[in-house]
Amino acid sequence: MATERFCQKCGSRSGDGDTYCKRCGTMFAVPDANIPEFAAPPGTTRNILLRVVGFAAVVGIGLSAYSRYGRELLAEMPTLAKGPAPTAVPTPVTPTTVPAPPALTGDPRRLIIDAAGGGDFKAIGPAIKVARPLDTIVVRPGTYRETVMIDRDVQVIGEGGRENVVIEGSYGSHVITITKGSATLKGLTIRLVGSGDTSVDYSAIRVSATTHVAYNEARSTLPMIEDCDVMSQSGTAVSVFGEDSNPTFRNCLIHDSQFQGILVDEHGAGLIETCQISRNRVTGLVIRPGAQLVMRNCVFTGNELGGIMVWAKGYGTFTNCRIIGLYPWEIQPGSTVTRTGNVPNA
Repeated sequence: MATERFCQKCGSRSGDGDTYCKRCGTMFAVPDANIPEFAAPPGTTRNILLRVVGFAAVVGIGLSAYSRYGRELLAEMPTLAKGPAPTAVPTPVTPTTVPAPPALTGDPRRLIIDAAGGGDFKAIGPAIKVARPLDTIVVRPGTYRETVMIDRDVQVIGEGGRENVVIEGSYGSHVITITKGSATLKGLTIRLVGSGDTSVDYSAIRVSATTHVAYNEARSTLPMIEDCDVMSQSGTAVSVFGEDSNPTFRNCLIHDSQFQGILVDEHGAGLIETCQISRNRVTGLVIRPGAQLVMRNCVFTGNELGGIMVWAKGYGTFTNCRIIGLYPWEIQPGSTVTRTGNVPNA
């Protein structure tokens, strides 16, 4: 009668003639007459004990890990009871500041203006746009038909005398406008030609803002217009507007303009020295309310409607000036005027 036998390792059924398990390959023990067929083969008990010990070790490691995890879990129970931990808010990253481009440095330069193309520029305006503080712009003889805006500390110097260097603008805008800085204009003829609406006043030179300094204080950092010939067929030759306007005019001819030779208004201020103001169709000089002016050693001649007019609340100091012609003075009540050594003085 065939006897079935079972593998002690994997439990598979095998025939009694088999000497090893066909499933797992375990060798069967040789049958012994004193050992029943179903008894475990030699060494089986040892294998079983090794398996039991191994299993126990695995279980022990698992329990140890579980115990450690359990302690950590218990320690975290209060936090878990309150819900998930809030998401950490990231610390804002301060944006990197882009450094400003370095200021232009270096020694003052000489930029040459030549209408014929023999210099650095053919016109004055483009040179001023690239000029650095204290640069000198030398203008060679010629006629430059343009309007110029000056907003920095530069010198614009005519070469060869003012009668040879002409900056000419036309009706519709001022020829030269100084908006800030201590610009210097020297040795230039500045004229505005053409006419139009007589209710609009366009000037050859307009100073609209510089640096505020009281009219009787130091003026070393203010605009200087020197040795220039100035006229306007469309309005006033020189207009000074605004409380921060405070130029100096020295040794200039201011003449033949449609309106006043010089107009100071809207709290403007200035200093006029050794200038000749002549043949203007209205008045040589007008100081309006709130404006203030110091004038020394000047000559007024041939101005059609009078020499000097100071409106109420205007301020003027006049020293050693000559006013030739009708109506040399028109001083309105409420103005503040100081006169010393003028001809006539009243």
